[in-house]
Amino acid sequence: MLRSLRLWLRWPGEVLPFPAQHPVVLVLMPAAVKAMAVTVLAGATKALNGPPATPHEATAQDWSLVAEVGCVLTIGNRAAAALLAEAHALTTCLPRSLAALQAGTMSWAHARGMVDQTTGIEPARRR
Repeated sequence: MLRSLRLWLRWPGEVLPFPAQHPVVLVLMPAAVKAMAVTVLAGATKALNGPPATPHEATAQDWSLVAEVGCVLTIGNRAAAALLAEAHALTTCLPRSLAALQAGTMSWAHARGMVDQTTGIEPARRR
C-alpha cells in the first residue's frame, strides 16, 4: 500500500526530493493533492452544469457540489463547503501557500490559517 500511495502522490515526471517513506511527507502531501483535486472537481462540475438560469438553480448547483464532495470524503456539508472554499483560495489566491503545502513545509492547519487570515484582503494582494 505504501508503494501505491507513494506513486499516487507523485505528479507525472516529478522526482521526489525526499525519501518517500518519510511519515511527515505522507501526512502533508495528500492535503495539497486533495485541495487541487477538489478545485478541479469544482471547475469540471461547473463546466458540465452550464450557466444557471435562475439564482435558485445557482444555489442548487453549489449545494449539490458540496454534497458530492462531502459524500466522497465522508464529511459533513459544512466541512465540505469549508474545504471547497479553502481549496479555491489556495489554488487561486495563495499559490505560495499551496507550494509550501505541496512541498510538505506547511501543514493543512497552517494553510487553513493562511486562508482565514487573508480572507478580507483583496485577491491581488494575497500572494
